[in-house]
Amino acid sequence: MALVMRVKSASKNEFLSGLGLNPENPATNNLYGAMKAEAIEAFNTRLRGQRSLLRPQFKNSPPPFAANQFTDEAFKTCVRFIWSNSRNPTREWYDRAGTPGGDNWIIAWMLYHICRYRDGRNQRAQSRNFHDDDDLDMSQVPSVAPGTTAYYDPARNNYQT
Repeated sequence: MALVMRVKSASKNEFLSGLGLNPENPATNNLYGAMKAEAIEAFNTRLRGQRSLLRPQFKNSPPPFAANQFTDEAFKTCVRFIWSNSRNPTREWYDRAGTPGGDNWIIAWMLYHICRYRDGRNQRAQSRNFHDDDDLDMSQVPSVAPGTTAYYDPARNNYQT
């Protein structure tokens, strides 16, 4: 099946549609979770808090940093890092979307959304995984009590308080 490239700002459902995957399928959710876990690990070890990787105009910006604040080279290097450290089943999907220059729209989409979730713009989903609420009635999203901190638990694929 041919993949249909999606822009980084596309929703989760548009992203999965571009991969030809059904978001209702548990196998799709497992694959998506594995891709997200790889991107989170790379973000945490390669990009988080790294002022040296920011574009000059953002060197004095307070963290967390948005994806567009990192240099193109830093972002691409992180994409290549994710690809080189990936394993099946994610690797076989990444291989379908790569280019000789090291660009990979699947990994770039996931990394962009990892950054976006952490840069404070997605305030409505503070206690949830990013994109789990794309098509959700927001009145059903649980809130986090003021002063409570949530952390991502990749083993459970959700946030814990």
